[in-house]
Amino acid sequence: MQSLQRSKRPAPASTPATRQVTAPLGSDELVTLVAVSLRVGTASVRTAALTTALDAAFTGTTPGPRIVLLPGWTAGWPLSDSVVVDVCRRHSAAVRFERAQVGTGFWTSYDANGDTNGRRIHQWITDSGQADRQPDRVRDILRRSAPGGEGTIHLAGVDVGLLCCGENNILRCEQSHENRVSVRHDPQASLFDHVAVVLNGAHTRMGNWGKLTKRFEYLSRGRRLALFITNNLARAAGQPGTSWRGAVRAYFNGALLADGGGVLGAQRDVDVRVVADDAHDQACALVVRAKGSLLKAR
Repeated sequence: MQSLQRSKRPAPASTPATRQVTAPLGSDELVTLVAVSLRVGTASVRTAALTTALDAAFTGTTPGPRIVLLPGWTAGWPLSDSVVVDVCRRHSAAVRFERAQVGTGFWTSYDANGDTNGRRIHQWITDSGQADRQPDRVRDILRRSAPGGEGTIHLAGVDVGLLCCGENNILRCEQSHENRVSVRHDPQASLFDHVAVVLNGAHTRMGNWGKLTKRFEYLSRGRRLALFITNNLARAAGQPGTSWRGAVRAYFNGALLADGGGVLGAQRDVDVRVVADDAHDQACALVVRAKGSLLKAR
């Protein structure tokens, strides 16, 4: 695995969540977040790819809290929760991921000791059509995403908000207002104002990044970090859908910061690098480092 720094290019209220008892995050404490996308394949290959990615992301001298964020589970991504927890525990990292369970998969979290950390989160919206037809589901996601809702998890001192795959479709781009982003069925509502990090973990690649970028610019407004991660479903390099650019993306303060193809530009207070598996092309990760003062709850 190696880090890539490429040239700059144009940017294409509910039940309270369980909290771990952790020391308060220091304002000058450095936090490292690693968003990892993996190519589909056998369990042994996936385990090795995740391990190699985290070996490159974290070194023995990496200071401060460590947080690993993974995409949604698919049948071609057979990593059991015990494997995920074991790999992250060996890297002293907290982790947010979707448990691999056919038909009833759910999002959960573990701290560095492997203890449960939060409630089970299931996906409620898959696409914009469902979001249009089922305003009650949109309102449910808004309630889950409000302060104190189970859609926010406390990981290693950082509050992380979660949208499951197509749930980003509760946001819409208003073409009549220059693609202004608003919450579907409730234009005056806001989303995840109380967190510094928002994760949209997906199962498959998404299209129309013109509209999607607008949504992630919205989610990263106000000096927030918004991360999109999905699986790379191409089984080998050179197949359709191989590119990592649409598999992992980071936005900060309303702008695309980096994707799997490289870093787009510097942002004050946030350092980002791309870790790419050039030898086997089995994984790609964005490694983001920021001070605790930026990542504290709002």
